[in-house]
Amino acid sequence: SGIRVLVIDDDKVVRSAMLALLTALGAEPTAVANIQQAIGCVRLRRPDLVLADLRLGAGETGIEAITQIRELCCNVPAILITGDTGTEQIRLAHQTGLDVIHKPVNPRDLEQKITTVLAGS
Repeated sequence: SGIRVLVIDDDKVVRSAMLALLTALGAEPTAVANIQQAIGCVRLRRPDLVLADLRLGAGETGIEAITQIRELCCNVPAILITGDTGTEQIRLAHQTGLDVIHKPVNPRDLEQKITTVLAGS
């Protein structure tokens, strides 16, 4: 409740849905479409948690976004979200050492994952 969550996803519909879901869970979410926007937000206000889609537009990835944000914010907790079903993409997501949640995101699973990630930070 009251945690500041930065959502990074290039899909406007997904961003809107995540904003609604996180607000319903009591969080204070901000949603952006790309790494540049995310860095701008982080410079204004450090998030308590980052939720980043694995594949962002223009060849960017959530892994790159989290890495760059962590360079600014020490080791901010993060969760990688992916709708990819390809073996290579799933392997890549899990090899990062980041917590991963798969789309479609179940609200209870997301809430549990957020609790787990924040407890470990």
